Amino acid sequence: MASSRKRARGHEARISADDLTLNTWVLVAPSQKHVKVADRAMRETPALLVSKADEAGCVTVAYPNQLVLRHHFKGSALLLKQVPISDLRRYEGSKADEANLTAALKAMKAERQKDKDSESEAENDSESEAEDVLPATPQAATERSAPVTLSATPAACTASTGELLASPESMMPREACAAPCTPLRQAPPTPSGLPKVPDDSPAPKTPLRAQHTMLVSPSPPKMESMSKERLVHFTQMVSKSFRRLREQASPKRMTKQSLAEELEAEFAPWETDQGLAKLEEKNKIFVCGEVIFRT
Repeated sequence: MASSRKRARGHEARISADDLTLNTWVLVAPSQKHVKVADRAMRETPALLVSKADEAGCVTVAYPNQLVLRHHFKGSALLLKQVPISDLRRYEGSKADEANLTAALKAMKAERQKDKDSESEAENDSESEAEDVLPATPQAATERSAPVTLSATPAACTASTGELLASPESMMPREACAAPCTPLRQAPPTPSGLPKVPDDSPAPKTPLRAQHTMLVSPSPPKMESMSKERLVHFTQMVSKSFRRLREQASPKRMTKQSLAEELEAEFAPWETDQGLAKLEEKNKIFVCGEVIFRT
């Protein structure tokens, strides 16, 4: 058993960049001599290759998180990690690996559904609060918005009781009520030394300003959206593609490239991307890197 593990970790089991195949199981064996405890545990855990190599020579692998699946730890059931190609080793997936991957996808689906339910409940609560604040009928709205008229004199305020009070002006003498007249101000006299400017003289001309043309940026192109009929047809085609994978162990999965090549005769690339995004929103599939899982 120990000798087979050593052979699996040896140089002959390494994967070159030309031999990388998406949707295959690999082992991650760090090339450093001093390896962390977490990396040692991951060395014994198979991972699924879900992306192609980037410019830095690294790929993304997906680990089923055993702590979440077995011990109900908080966190994602599927861990994504970027590793260099030189640390990858060949590995043949087993039934236990496929079962762990299926359990991880089911846990992620349940967590997503739980989040969606909580979001919908929050939206319903906010809508109910808004209905409580707003008036229920137009009549209530007009009653709330009707202006309140205040009486102009103290006599009108006490008219309901039958007692009329005299206004303050009537109680004051006439001499105090009459406001003193303010004399009109006269324009200051023009000094004799300055010439008088006639009123019909033209105003001085203002120099013309240079006119600047405003550059209006063109509006961004309107994004096309897939119609409901096209989305239904796209869902049916994706379901047929998954049904063709009869020999593949559960969970059923395929790459984005293979699906795009299969549907390129009926769907444009933007339709395929938009359709996958909508199916993932409905929790029907799970897109992990370049691999599509059926949940």
